[in-house]
Amino acid sequence: MHQVNSYGIQIPDDGNVPYMDPNDIITLINALQNMTVYQAQLVIPSLSKYSIDCLTKNFKNALKNPPLPTPNSHKKAFQFTPEEDFWLITFLRYKGEQTYTKERFLTDTMEFVGHNHTFEEISQRLIYLNELTAKEKDTDIDQIAKNVLDEEMFYLSTEQTEEMRKNDIESRDLMQLRCNYAPDCKLNPHSEINMIISQSHVDLPILTTFDTLSAMKANDLAVLRSINVAFPIRREAIVLGRNQAYDQVDIDLSTSGPSSCPHISRKQAILSFLEDCCFYIENIGNRAFRVNGVPIYPDQMCRIPAYAILDFSGVLFLFVPNTKLIDELSRFLGDK
Repeated sequence: MHQVNSYGIQIPDDGNVPYMDPNDIITLINALQNMTVYQAQLVIPSLSKYSIDCLTKNFKNALKNPPLPTPNSHKKAFQFTPEEDFWLITFLRYKGEQTYTKERFLTDTMEFVGHNHTFEEISQRLIYLNELTAKEKDTDIDQIAKNVLDEEMFYLSTEQTEEMRKNDIESRDLMQLRCNYAPDCKLNPHSEINMIISQSHVDLPILTTFDTLSAMKANDLAVLRSINVAFPIRREAIVLGRNQAYDQVDIDLSTSGPSSCPHISRKQAILSFLEDCCFYIENIGNRAFRVNGVPIYPDQMCRIPAYAILDFSGVLFLFVPNTKLIDELSRFLGDK
């Protein structure tokens, strides 16, 4: 039997409950009294190592079989994360505006701060952060900025400008947010990689009938299907990776599997459907992944054949294209 989670994704209830630390189960139960599973995974460090599927199954199991309180379950306080401190320091810098009250700040940033903390705890944290020196505050902000620049942003430039040369800056060092990603025409699929992937391709008619076609809508370009999750692809380019409280991806690879693997970059790959009516995947992360067993290293791009197996550090997906829609698009583009 299938259920639909907050993503609109089908998740079968197979009865298997992945292991979670008992203290983390208590943390999960307390957290879900005022937030969703999706939010809890994002903002609570001890829960971020588990997949959404794992958290959901353990919570359902806890409702049927309530766990016994552990010695530490009532003593453990939620620590403020660097991301939460970043938003609190930002508030302190803008508190001079009379209209910008604590209440308004919490309303504006509830997605980032306040899920696990009372108003009094946040007020005390603001007092602590306000007493830090300007250098200490800048250090906290610089660390967040470094994380964002390292993993969270798209490449701004592929050109080595004169100014960059003078400052010893590589093009990949310039990772800035771009609202609309356009596939880089200079980054061409590697012909040898494509050949190896095509040779390792095996038609999987049985798997394609395993509830994948029924989950595919007429306007879906393709579906990424794991053993218990189906992600529809409906845009020309989507980003795969791990969601963070301050930045989101189109397909969260920490949804499926027993854990949220730290070896998956926060921005791992861009899956594109180009004008030749073929699908391509570009590695924009810091970790390699595999297509039909072939490693795709950072800055590499390859074509994805139908029914290919995508392996992101053990998180496996079957790539199923909507051949009917793609054939129609191919004929339409061929007539132009």
